[in-house]
Amino acid sequence: MSPSSPITTLADGQITPSGDSIQVDLIQPGGLPPTVRVTWPAKPTIVQPRRFAEVAGAVVRVLAGASSKLARIKASKWR
Repeated sequence: MSPSSPITTLADGQITPSGDSIQVDLIQPGGLPPTVRVTWPAKPTIVQPRRFAEVAGAVVRVLAGASSKLARIKASKWR
Protein backbone atom coordinates (compact mmCIF):
# COMPACT_ATOMS: atom_id res chain seq x y z
CA MET A 1 0.00 0.00 0.00
CA SER A 2 1.54 3.28 -1.03
CA PRO A 3 0.87 6.69 0.53
CA SER A 4 -0.90 7.69 -2.69
CA SER A 5 -3.43 4.84 -2.54
CA PRO A 6 -6.97 6.25 -2.66
CA ILE A 7 -8.59 5.95 0.77
CA THR A 8 -12.33 6.30 1.32
CA THR A 9 -13.65 6.52 4.86
CA LEU A 10 -16.57 4.13 5.04
CA ALA A 11 -17.54 5.01 8.62
CA ASP A 12 -16.17 6.38 11.83
CA GLY A 13 -17.64 7.03 15.20
CA GLN A 14 -17.22 7.38 18.90
CA ILE A 15 -17.86 4.13 20.76
CA THR A 16 -17.54 5.27 24.39
CA PRO A 17 -18.52 8.37 26.33
CA SER A 18 -14.81 8.93 27.07
CA GLY A 19 -14.12 9.45 23.37
CA ASP A 20 -12.77 6.11 22.11
CA SER A 21 -13.57 5.81 18.43
CA ILE A 22 -13.11 3.47 15.49
CA GLN A 23 -12.69 4.22 11.80
CA VAL A 24 -13.24 1.97 8.80
CA ASP A 25 -11.52 2.84 5.51
CA LEU A 26 -11.54 1.37 2.01
CA ILE A 27 -8.04 1.40 0.54
CA GLN A 28 -7.73 0.93 -3.22
CA PRO A 29 -4.05 0.58 -4.15
CA GLY A 30 -3.34 0.68 -7.87
CA GLY A 31 -2.89 -2.79 -9.34
CA LEU A 32 -3.75 -4.56 -6.07
CA PRO A 33 -7.05 -5.77 -4.63
CA PRO A 34 -8.88 -3.26 -2.43
CA THR A 35 -8.68 -3.75 1.32
CA VAL A 36 -10.70 -2.60 4.30
CA ARG A 37 -8.81 -1.20 7.29
CA VAL A 38 -10.44 -0.99 10.72
CA THR A 39 -8.62 1.35 13.10
CA TRP A 40 -9.37 0.65 16.75
CA PRO A 41 -8.38 2.77 19.75
CA ALA A 42 -4.65 2.67 20.45
CA LYS A 43 -5.30 1.71 24.08
CA PRO A 44 -7.78 -0.80 25.50
CA THR A 45 -11.32 0.48 25.87
CA ILE A 46 -12.42 0.22 29.49
CA VAL A 47 -16.14 0.28 30.33
CA GLN A 48 -18.27 -0.69 33.28
CA PRO A 49 -20.16 -3.95 32.77
CA ARG A 50 -23.49 -2.12 32.84
CA ARG A 51 -22.37 0.01 29.87
CA PHE A 52 -20.95 -2.84 27.79
CA ALA A 53 -24.12 -3.30 25.73
CA GLU A 54 -24.05 0.41 24.86
CA VAL A 55 -20.44 0.21 23.65
CA ALA A 56 -21.05 -3.01 21.73
CA GLY A 57 -24.05 -1.38 20.05
CA ALA A 58 -21.96 1.64 19.06
CA VAL A 59 -19.31 -0.62 17.53
CA VAL A 60 -21.96 -2.54 15.58
CA ARG A 61 -23.52 0.71 14.29
CA VAL A 62 -20.16 1.94 12.96
CA LEU A 63 -19.38 -1.41 11.32
CA ALA A 64 -22.90 -1.69 9.86
CA GLY A 65 -22.59 1.81 8.43
CA ALA A 66 -19.27 0.87 6.84
CA SER A 67 -20.75 -2.31 5.41
CA SER A 68 -23.67 -0.40 3.90
CA LYS A 69 -21.42 2.24 2.34
CA LEU A 70 -19.13 -0.43 0.91
CA ALA A 71 -22.15 -2.18 -0.62
CA ARG A 72 -23.26 1.11 -2.22
CA ILE A 73 -19.76 1.66 -3.63
CA LYS A 74 -19.69 -1.85 -5.09
CA ALA A 75 -23.18 -1.45 -6.58
CA SER A 76 -22.32 1.88 -8.22
CA LYS A 77 -19.32 0.31 -9.99
CA TRP A 78 -21.55 -2.31 -11.64
CA ARG A 79 -24.07 0.14 -13.07
